[in-house]
Amino acid sequence: MFINDTENIVTSTNDIKFAIPLNVTLRFAKNSDDGESIVLSRAEDGVDGLQKAIVIHKTIDHSETHPHSQSEAICKINLQMKSKYDQEYLHKHLVAKDKNGFPIINKHCFKSILQKLKWKSADNKYHFKYKKLNFHYYSDAAIEEIINKIVADKDFIKNAREKYRSSKK
Repeated sequence: MFINDTENIVTSTNDIKFAIPLNVTLRFAKNSDDGESIVLSRAEDGVDGLQKAIVIHKTIDHSETHPHSQSEAICKINLQMKSKYDQEYLHKHLVAKDKNGFPIINKHCFKSILQKLKWKSADNKYHFKYKKLNFHYYSDAAIEEIINKIVADKDFIKNAREKYRSSKK
């Protein structure tokens, strides 16, 4: 009981006083290949030095980690599903159809899936929101995860769409 209480206090407090001092020298460096800066500082004065340390996170190019717009993600999902599974299988798992009657994922299906998985509530490994333009981007992992969910449960999209419809009423 005491250990759990202490752990909770340390975790919730997030105070440098709970840090374990290390004898570490960190320096400023610049990667000449891609020009990304990594800023590090020197912490040789114990706790006081650590309190003055500045942590700067390396920037991530979201166009590399989350390269797909909604329409691109839908297209990739449809292409991958079509290449891996026959039409009979797809009819059992996908509820929307294109103009020729072929089973597909459409925008409504995609939005329903996003709501069910709650990916748009924050930036994560599946979803990134470019806030300035209010655009949403998706990773290759998102595409794979959606396909895996569809394959694992033939009613996944059907249930997601029903939940999405009921939330819009």
